[in-house]
Amino acid sequence: DDDDGEEEEEPPKKKTKKKGSKEGKKETKKRGREEESTKAEATQATHQEKDPVQEESFVPQAKSDAHGEYFELEPLNINAKTGDTTQKRLSVTIFSDQVFVNIREFYEDANKQMKPGRRGISLSVDQWDLVTHFSSQVDEKVKQLLKEKAEKK
Repeated sequence: DDDDGEEEEEPPKKKTKKKGSKEGKKETKKRGREEESTKAEATQATHQEKDPVQEESFVPQAKSDAHGEYFELEPLNINAKTGDTTQKRLSVTIFSDQVFVNIREFYEDANKQMKPGRRGISLSVDQWDLVTHFSSQVDEKVKQLLKEKAEKK
């Protein structure tokens, strides 16, 4: 706070759009996309800044909760910017009399309960068989790309 007698200029005020107008709707959509983008960037930053010591000590386990049995694919992630808690899980379920293998991100709701999120995939048994059939080839490709990446550094 400098008190040198000069008055600070106020920034120009934003024009407000009339509710329901085309410009107002466009602005609302734009803000929504920006917020989604910011959340995605925050989530990505959290995943990139994982503590290697914590990662090394993570031991995947089979567990059970209100949603049934599942396998942890990662420890609980707490996003530093948003405070959101998520976890990726692998489970096998029956839906409409068919068996599915699910890989899904769960989130913690306001009551501290883990709930299934929108991000994920449900594979039929036939699709899961194809994934496991190609697993050794995928492993080889991952090793190849990791080696190429390390050589570029």
